[in-house]
Amino acid sequence: MRALVACFLALSLLTSCAGGHPLDQMKSGISHFAEEKFRNSLAGQLVKGLGQGIHLVANELARPGGYLDNPLVRILLPPPVNLALGLIRDIQARPDVNPLLLVMNRAAETAVPGAVPVLLAALDQIDAIRARGLLDAGKTAATDYLKEQTENKLKETLTPVVMETLAKNSGLAQYGQLLATLHAQRQVRDPDPAAPPTFDEPQVDLADYVTQQTINGLFKAIGVEEERIRDDLDRTELDLPEMLKPAEKRP
Repeated sequence: MRALVACFLALSLLTSCAGGHPLDQMKSGISHFAEEKFRNSLAGQLVKGLGQGIHLVANELARPGGYLDNPLVRILLPPPVNLALGLIRDIQARPDVNPLLLVMNRAAETAVPGAVPVLLAALDQIDAIRARGLLDAGKTAATDYLKEQTENKLKETLTPVVMETLAKNSGLAQYGQLLATLHAQRQVRDPDPAAPPTFDEPQVDLADYVTQQTINGLFKAIGVEEERIRDDLDRTELDLPEMLKPAEKRP
């Protein structure tokens, strides 16, 4: 008993020398521990929610019109075609009237489900420490991390599907014809070989272009979903008892 009292007195002396009442320090320690525990839990929820969000986003983009009808992810004609005079304005107003645009976006809608296993595999590799770092980072930190980790693999996975869809629906042939038409028009307007080109060259590989735009649009949509998930987590944090809220969240 005497030993216990002595230990308590020694602890009291040490904590008082360090500044602050022992009870206050104990409360502070408990609060910090609870805060860390809670933040780690939120990090796990972010990763789990993003896994569910990836399924939702991919399903939405894979439906007919998933890319074409969504201005955030819609794939426009590549340069030099998209720089043809008046073409951008017309396509932005009525994207559904351009047959090549329809084929390109349909190729993206067909290919995008193949991205899900790649993304989920990368998500499974995120450990607790990495998850906490992503939680404490920017609004789309997890999305940015996934893109960095998977972009090359996604290109490898999606390109064959995009290529097959473009070929099956005459997209490659339409693109070649459109380029030939634009080239002929340029020759008529600018017979002088020294005249500046009216559209960018060299021409873009259509399959590579559509694949990259498919991936870019996918991550744009996942980023929006991540921001929504984080907003939900922030609202959860607001319901915490005052002593357990992170210091930067307290009034």
